[in-house]
Amino acid sequence: MLEREKIERIEKELVALDKKISRVAETLESRKQNLGFSDLIQELTGAVILAFPFAANADIWEISKNMSDLHVFVLLVSIVSGFLSLSGTQILETGRFKILQDFFL
Repeated sequence: MLEREKIERIEKELVALDKKISRVAETLESRKQNLGFSDLIQELTGAVILAFPFAANADIWEISKNMSDLHVFVLLVSIVSGFLSLSGTQILETGRFKILQDFFL
């Protein structure tokens, strides 16, 4: 009889734990945030700040002196299209960042 009571008590505790886990999962689901435009700007700014010391050396300055306007345009188009193709598709797959979604659809 004692064993049966222990089993019933354990089953009740398991049901209570299952309910608590469900509540935690619902809370986490409701707290999901979508990426906003400010998040994108923050990421870009952080990347530029971290990359600038490596990019601003004498070799890069010498190369940039010899670049024509066409080279600059091609470089900028490549960077922007690369960003949009990598980040845009990932963001579209997750259903976040509505500005890019409108742009690609």
